[in-house]
Amino acid sequence: MARMGGVRPEAQQDLKKSAPTMVARRAPVLWVAAAVLAGYLGATAWPGAPTAVLARVALVFAVGALGLAAKAPRPEWNERKFAVGWGACFLVAGMLLAWAWHETRVRVPAAEWAGLPEREATLTLRVKHVFVPRADTDYAGGLAEVVDAPEVFEELRSATVLYRVRVSPGGTSPPRGATIVEKGVLDYLPALTPNPADPNAEAAARFRAYLHAQGAWFELGRGRVLSSTPPDAWTRWLATAHARIEAILREGPEGLENDYGNIYTALLLGEPALLVPAQRTALTVSGGIYLFAISGLHVGVLSLAVWWVLRRMPGLPHAAGEVITLAVAWLYVEIAGGTTSGRRVALMLTFYLIGKWLGRARSPLAAVVAAGVATLIVDPLALNNSGFELSYSVVLGLILYAPLLYTAVEARWKPWRDVPESSHAPWQKCVVWLWEKFAGMAVTSWTAVLGSAPLTAEFFGTFSGPILFINLLLFPLTCVALWAGAVAVAAGLGGFAPLTWLAWLANGAGLAVVGLMQDIALRAPSRLFAQVEIIPPWAGSLAALAVVLAMLLAQPKDRAPRWWYFALPVAILAVAAVLTVRAV
Repeated sequence: MARMGGVRPEAQQDLKKSAPTMVARRAPVLWVAAAVLAGYLGATAWPGAPTAVLARVALVFAVGALGLAAKAPRPEWNERKFAVGWGACFLVAGMLLAWAWHETRVRVPAAEWAGLPEREATLTLRVKHVFVPRADTDYAGGLAEVVDAPEVFEELRSATVLYRVRVSPGGTSPPRGATIVEKGVLDYLPALTPNPADPNAEAAARFRAYLHAQGAWFELGRGRVLSSTPPDAWTRWLATAHARIEAILREGPEGLENDYGNIYTALLLGEPALLVPAQRTALTVSGGIYLFAISGLHVGVLSLAVWWVLRRMPGLPHAAGEVITLAVAWLYVEIAGGTTSGRRVALMLTFYLIGKWLGRARSPLAAVVAAGVATLIVDPLALNNSGFELSYSVVLGLILYAPLLYTAVEARWKPWRDVPESSHAPWQKCVVWLWEKFAGMAVTSWTAVLGSAPLTAEFFGTFSGPILFINLLLFPLTCVALWAGAVAVAAGLGGFAPLTWLAWLANGAGLAVVGLMQDIALRAPSRLFAQVEIIPPWAGSLAALAVVLAMLLAQPKDRAPRWWYFALPVAILAVAAVLTVRAV
């Protein structure tokens, strides 16, 4: 086996053992994912295809795949030709079925709506998501599902709409899960063309794109609530638990609470709307705004903390600890608002543990891809969601690319790598431990940058070269703040001293940490961050897909990866930047 320059043979053996080989066979759901993605992209590019025809043609190819599978044991069959024939039939059948499913589930309004004027309408809505109201307006709004509508608006039933209702002074907006009857003005929401030269127009276009990604093509605005039915008992309990946890997080040193209480609560509960404009702008430009949406980092830190405590309980079965950890992760996600990003992560953890319990190989890749396929089947519009693309692009990179890069870095630059660990002095062990933590954070941050850079440029119009170094600071600080918040909530739920004192101290530590995070974001020189535009707009998603495919398909199966494997994603992004990105 050829050596990597400067890497010891023993390290190469470690690399070889760690390399994810035979990925497609270990994660057969990849074939399903490829078929679903192809079908959804076809439906997006050429909408309006007859679903009956798609289903019939898919059935023909499905029968062909079954026929080939039935004849597979025959020794006279050429194995390669059989594999190609079966794979083609399976992929085409899956693609056409996914295309038909997308056409059935995704309802794009007829073109005639664009030319119709506003009209008064009374609709029955079930609130799905509540936007935090602005202080300078007496309207509240969010996203809701149309439960019932007059016959003239029958095609709106079960559709998602943007609603806005007037709220009296001191009143509250309808909570998530409530059913309301709203009388207002119904208007069609066409797509807007982004204009980087006009910040207001740019923000309006991006918000409109967000609404369309959620399936909301209509607004019922300037409305008033005629009647309201409260949400079910489970939703009410979640709201009560959310309020209780937020109250615990607000119990900290008064000075720190006044300065950083909003950013601390926003980080722990995934509520970026709590940030003031200056904080939101600084974090967005510096690339740290993603930390304020419930993600794998939040769920991972909480799950590891719960698992650490449970493993120290004598007599607790291993499987019981896993079930409790999974339940706590789901509960946290739902209390934090049941966001799509949070549920994606909890679903990944669920698939991973299910595979383990069923005795299957514990493959993070299979769990992540299965979670993505399940998400897309339930909600085909998730493919148009920026959060979905960012989550899976980064997570797949962390699974496919980061372990190999870390092993290569460790084999080449780990201090005293030729000296047995048992021979290290205490100070050397400390240095090695610190180096390993720093190298792990650097590799994680670099991989996240590779997966997110083209999508951040596409969806948010920003690019930052120094974001790698900023993440090296923000990532560990975020972990510390999350740990502090978890300790504060666990202690505060007891409701009596000395646990309440412990909650106060933990909140103080968390508030100090997020204050430092805010200072880092605010003091980052703005000249280091560029406002960019990608032409055509979908080129960022294509570049991210190319990076993930390179990480997956270019992995060597029988040897350690060479330098070009780690440079390939960088080369892809460089070519994409030259061809599609321009500064504004």
